[in-house]
Parts: sequence; structure tokens; C-alpha cells
Amino acid sequence: MGKHSKDKGARGEREVVNLLEQMGHEADRLGHAQASPKIKLPDVVAYNKNGASIAIEVKLREKLPKYIKPSDKVDCVFVREDRGEWLVVVKLSKLIEVADKLAHRG
Repeated sequence: MGKHSKDKGARGEREVVNLLEQMGHEADRLGHAQASPKIKLPDVVAYNKNGASIAIEVKLREKLPKYIKPSDKVDCVFVREDRGEWLVVVKLSKLIEVADKLAHRG
């Protein structure tokens, strides 16, 4: 990976950490501190007030495929590779709302 790609990735990781912190969560960049090439750490880890954490992989692309972009008419997009696990893409501005709707089922 070239210097430009590494710099772009680091900027994206810092941006995600800042967004999470603005939302009131603690977050740390780990992607830059790989312990070993055999052990892949997530790029970012976010923690809530109860100490629960989520591992986050950050990817920046010049342009996303059209099928991955949620529109104003949908809350999220489900995508998967053949025989793979489903992935869910949701706009950050809708994330809490969607999670809350799913948690309360109504």
C-alpha cells in the first residue's frame, strides 16, 4: 500500500473517531498500531458508557457502487456475496433511528 493510500486511510479513521466522539462515545484508532501482520486489528474501536465496544473497519472509496448507496426512500441496504453473510449499509444520520426501531420492534 502506497503512502497516499495509507494517509487517506488514516484521515478516514480519524474522521470516524471524531464523529463517534461528537456523538458522545469514546473511540480509538487501532489500525495504525498493528501488533503483527498475522493479527488484524480493527481500524477503530468505539465504546459506549457501559463499556460495550464495537470493532469498526473504515473504507474510503472515490465512488461507491450504486447498489450500496441508501437513498432517501430507504433506511438501509442489505448486500452479500454469493453464499456469504449479509452486510448492512446504513447512513450514519439514520443509524440510531434504525437501531432504535429494530430494538423496539415498532
